[in-house]
Amino acid sequence: AGDQLAPFGFLIAERAMVSFFGVSRYVARFLPLVCGLASLVLFQRLARRVLEFQAAVVAVALFALSTDQIYYSSELKPYVCDLAVSLGIMLLAVRLGHGRGTEWDFAGFGLLAAAAPWFSFPSSFVIAGCGLALVWECSRRGRNRELVGLLAIGGCWLASAAGSYITSRWLLNPSTTMYLFWD
Repeated sequence: AGDQLAPFGFLIAERAMVSFFGVSRYVARFLPLVCGLASLVLFQRLARRVLEFQAAVVAVALFALSTDQIYYSSELKPYVCDLAVSLGIMLLAVRLGHGRGTEWDFAGFGLLAAAAPWFSFPSSFVIAGCGLALVWECSRRGRNRELVGLLAIGGCWLASAAGSYITSRWLLNPSTTMYLFWD
Protein backbone atom coordinates (compact mmCIF):
# COMPACT_ATOMS: atom_id res chain seq x y z
CA ALA A 1 0.00 0.00 0.00
CA GLY A 2 2.93 2.37 0.65
CA ASP A 3 4.21 1.84 -2.89
CA GLN A 4 1.38 3.72 -4.54
CA LEU A 5 1.68 7.07 -6.23
CA ALA A 6 -0.89 9.79 -6.71
CA PRO A 7 -0.62 13.21 -8.37
CA PHE A 8 1.29 15.71 -6.25
CA GLY A 9 -1.58 18.24 -6.12
CA PHE A 10 -4.01 15.54 -5.01
CA LEU A 11 -1.62 14.49 -2.23
CA ILE A 12 -1.16 18.10 -1.08
CA ALA A 13 -4.92 18.70 -1.06
CA GLU A 14 -5.48 15.50 0.95
CA ARG A 15 -2.70 16.42 3.38
CA ALA A 16 -4.18 19.91 3.85
CA MET A 17 -7.63 18.46 4.55
CA VAL A 18 -6.27 16.07 7.17
CA SER A 19 -4.08 18.80 8.71
CA PHE A 20 -6.97 21.24 9.06
CA PHE A 21 -9.80 18.89 9.98
CA GLY A 22 -8.04 15.95 11.61
CA VAL A 23 -7.32 12.36 10.70
CA SER A 24 -10.58 10.70 9.76
CA ARG A 25 -11.72 8.51 6.91
CA TYR A 26 -14.52 11.00 6.27
CA VAL A 27 -12.08 13.91 5.96
CA ALA A 28 -9.75 11.88 3.74
CA ARG A 29 -12.58 10.91 1.42
CA PHE A 30 -14.13 14.39 1.21
CA LEU A 31 -12.12 15.50 -1.85
CA PRO A 32 -13.07 12.43 -3.90
CA LEU A 33 -16.72 12.95 -2.89
CA VAL A 34 -16.65 16.59 -4.02
CA CYS A 35 -14.98 15.55 -7.29
CA GLY A 36 -17.59 12.84 -7.80
CA LEU A 37 -20.44 15.32 -7.32
CA ALA A 38 -18.71 17.85 -9.57
CA SER A 39 -18.28 15.11 -12.20
CA LEU A 40 -22.01 14.53 -12.22
CA VAL A 41 -22.67 18.24 -12.89
CA LEU A 42 -19.91 18.47 -15.51
CA PHE A 43 -21.07 15.31 -17.28
CA GLN A 44 -24.64 16.59 -17.38
CA ARG A 45 -23.48 19.88 -18.96
CA LEU A 46 -21.28 18.07 -21.46
CA ALA A 47 -24.05 15.64 -22.40
CA ARG A 48 -26.48 18.52 -22.99
CA ARG A 49 -23.98 20.15 -25.36
CA VAL A 50 -23.16 17.11 -27.49
CA LEU A 51 -26.28 14.90 -27.36
CA GLU A 52 -29.95 15.18 -28.17
CA PHE A 53 -32.17 15.72 -25.12
CA GLN A 54 -33.37 12.10 -24.74
CA ALA A 55 -29.88 10.69 -25.24
CA ALA A 56 -28.47 13.17 -22.72
CA VAL A 57 -31.04 12.12 -20.11
CA VAL A 58 -30.17 8.44 -20.58
CA ALA A 59 -26.42 9.15 -20.54
CA VAL A 60 -26.65 11.20 -17.33
CA ALA A 61 -28.81 8.54 -15.66
CA LEU A 62 -26.33 5.80 -16.57
CA PHE A 63 -23.45 7.97 -15.41
CA ALA A 64 -25.14 8.79 -12.08
CA LEU A 65 -25.89 5.11 -11.43
CA SER A 66 -22.45 3.83 -12.44
CA THR A 67 -21.10 1.62 -9.70
CA ASP A 68 -17.53 2.74 -10.41
CA GLN A 69 -18.54 6.41 -10.20
CA ILE A 70 -20.27 5.80 -6.88
CA TYR A 71 -17.49 3.63 -5.44
CA TYR A 72 -14.58 5.89 -6.37
CA SER A 73 -16.46 8.94 -5.07
CA SER A 74 -16.18 7.34 -1.63
CA GLU A 75 -12.66 5.94 -1.86
CA LEU A 76 -9.35 7.65 -1.10
CA LYS A 77 -8.08 7.36 -4.68
CA PRO A 78 -7.55 10.10 -7.29
CA TYR A 79 -9.59 8.35 -10.00
CA VAL A 80 -12.78 10.40 -9.66
CA CYS A 81 -10.63 13.54 -9.55
CA ASP A 82 -9.16 12.38 -12.86
CA LEU A 83 -12.71 12.18 -14.15
CA ALA A 84 -13.71 15.64 -12.93
CA VAL A 85 -10.62 17.28 -14.41
CA SER A 86 -11.08 15.46 -17.72
CA LEU A 87 -14.75 16.41 -17.95
CA GLY A 88 -13.89 20.06 -17.24
CA ILE A 89 -11.31 20.01 -20.02
CA MET A 90 -13.71 18.41 -22.48
CA LEU A 91 -16.52 20.81 -21.61
CA LEU A 92 -14.33 23.85 -22.24
CA ALA A 93 -12.87 22.28 -25.39
CA VAL A 94 -16.34 21.70 -26.85
CA ARG A 95 -17.27 25.28 -26.13
CA LEU A 96 -14.05 26.62 -27.67
CA GLY A 97 -14.27 24.24 -30.62
CA HIS A 98 -17.66 25.60 -31.63
CA GLY A 99 -16.23 29.11 -31.69
CA ARG A 100 -18.54 30.24 -28.89
CA GLY A 101 -15.89 30.45 -26.22
CA THR A 102 -15.21 33.73 -24.50
CA GLU A 103 -11.85 35.05 -23.35
CA TRP A 104 -12.78 33.71 -19.91
CA ASP A 105 -13.26 30.24 -21.43
CA PHE A 106 -9.83 30.48 -23.02
CA ALA A 107 -8.30 31.60 -19.72
CA GLY A 108 -10.11 28.81 -17.88
CA PHE A 109 -8.90 26.25 -20.42
CA GLY A 110 -5.33 27.52 -20.04
CA LEU A 111 -5.42 27.47 -16.24
CA LEU A 112 -7.03 24.04 -16.15
CA ALA A 113 -4.53 22.67 -18.68
CA ALA A 114 -1.61 24.01 -16.63
CA ALA A 115 -2.98 22.76 -13.29
CA ALA A 116 -4.37 19.42 -14.49
CA PRO A 117 -1.13 17.37 -14.56
CA TRP A 118 -0.63 18.12 -10.86
CA PHE A 119 -4.06 16.71 -9.95
CA SER A 120 -4.61 14.06 -12.59
CA PHE A 121 -2.10 11.92 -14.46
CA PRO A 122 -4.46 10.74 -17.24
CA SER A 123 -5.66 14.30 -17.91
CA SER A 124 -2.53 14.78 -20.01
CA PHE A 125 -4.01 12.49 -22.64
CA VAL A 126 -7.33 14.35 -22.56
CA ILE A 127 -5.63 17.73 -22.82
CA ALA A 128 -3.43 16.53 -25.69
CA GLY A 129 -6.42 15.14 -27.60
CA CYS A 130 -8.65 18.16 -27.01
CA GLY A 131 -5.78 20.55 -27.71
CA LEU A 132 -4.94 18.88 -31.02
CA ALA A 133 -8.60 18.90 -32.03
CA LEU A 134 -8.88 22.60 -31.17
CA VAL A 135 -5.67 23.45 -33.05
CA TRP A 136 -6.97 21.56 -36.08
CA GLU A 137 -10.34 23.32 -35.92
CA CYS A 138 -8.80 26.79 -35.54
CA SER A 139 -6.37 26.12 -38.39
CA ARG A 140 -9.15 24.84 -40.63
CA ARG A 141 -11.39 27.83 -39.96
CA GLY A 142 -8.63 30.45 -40.10
CA ARG A 143 -9.05 31.54 -36.48
CA ASN A 144 -5.39 32.55 -36.14
CA ARG A 145 -5.73 34.57 -32.95
CA GLU A 146 -7.25 31.58 -31.16
CA LEU A 147 -4.60 29.32 -32.70
CA VAL A 148 -1.78 31.41 -31.22
CA GLY A 149 -3.52 31.30 -27.83
CA LEU A 150 -3.89 27.52 -28.03
CA LEU A 151 -0.22 27.09 -28.92
CA ALA A 152 0.73 29.22 -25.89
CA ILE A 153 -1.56 27.12 -23.70
CA GLY A 154 0.06 23.99 -25.15
CA GLY A 155 3.52 25.26 -24.20
CA CYS A 156 2.40 26.02 -20.65
CA TRP A 157 0.76 22.61 -20.39
CA LEU A 158 3.92 20.84 -21.60
CA ALA A 159 6.05 22.70 -19.04
CA SER A 160 3.57 21.90 -16.28
CA ALA A 161 3.30 18.23 -17.30
CA ALA A 162 7.10 17.94 -17.32
CA GLY A 163 7.30 19.50 -13.85
CA SER A 164 4.61 17.15 -12.57
CA TYR A 165 6.41 14.14 -14.05
CA ILE A 166 9.76 15.13 -12.54
CA THR A 167 8.16 15.74 -9.14
CA SER A 168 6.31 12.41 -9.26
CA ARG A 169 9.50 10.54 -10.17
CA TRP A 170 11.19 12.23 -7.21
CA LEU A 171 8.41 11.07 -4.87
CA LEU A 172 8.72 7.47 -6.03
CA ASN A 173 11.61 5.76 -4.28
CA PRO A 174 13.68 3.60 -6.69
CA SER A 175 13.26 0.54 -4.43
CA THR A 176 9.44 0.55 -4.41
CA THR A 177 7.33 -1.97 -6.24
CA MET A 178 5.58 0.75 -8.28
CA TYR A 179 8.89 2.21 -9.41
CA LEU A 180 10.05 -1.18 -10.64
CA PHE A 181 6.69 -1.83 -12.27
CA TRP A 182 6.59 1.45 -14.22
CA ASP A 183 10.29 1.45 -15.03
